[in-house]
Amino acid sequence: MTRARFPVESDLIPYSASFPPGARWLVLAPHPDDEVFGMGATVALAVARGVEVRVAIVTDGAAQGDAAEREAAAAAAVAALGGPAPELWRLPDRSLRPDGAALGERVREAFTRLAPDVVFVPSPVEIHPDHRALALAVQRTVRAYGRAGAAAVLIEDKITPRALTSAGKPCMPRDEVRMKIRAAVEAAKDSGILVMARTDCRP
Repeated sequence: MTRARFPVESDLIPYSASFPPGARWLVLAPHPDDEVFGMGATVALAVARGVEVRVAIVTDGAAQGDAAEREAAAAAAVAALGGPAPELWRLPDRSLRPDGAALGERVREAFTRLAPDVVFVPSPVEIHPDHRALALAVQRTVRAYGRAGAAAVLIEDKITPRALTSAGKPCMPRDEVRMKIRAAVEAAKDSGILVMARTDCRP
């Protein structure tokens, strides 16, 4: 009698991390310096791979130092990483709330204007209140799209998804596409938004 192999660690949790998906990224940094501490190395790698990365610094950082100096340092850091000048939203430091009108409006406007494939925010269980509030505000925005009547989101695997033809257009690796779909499904949970996906890969 042959016994089935008992699963080992690598069967349950993969050890190798794949690169985040998407051709257009939006990095939301609660304060000047969070764009480096939280995402610096990943942003540099993404820019080197041709990803369009936009950084928005949400607060002025004035509660922890001179606002102008912190903004200048953040702009220099993003430039060193290869990205364009960051957006400066300049909401008051330590004032963010998940249901804040000003924060919600800036997040919605950025989503509409930049149409990012992926949005990076801090964890909703971080200690700093601004970090938690920003993460929860982004979640509220995604869910609000569903309540407002948005029917679906379409995910494609072409590097340039808005191209009208797939001829000669490279596709993202399958692992990246799977990650992209899983992230969309998780973000749309309980929102009523249907997540659709299509592929231009050829066997």
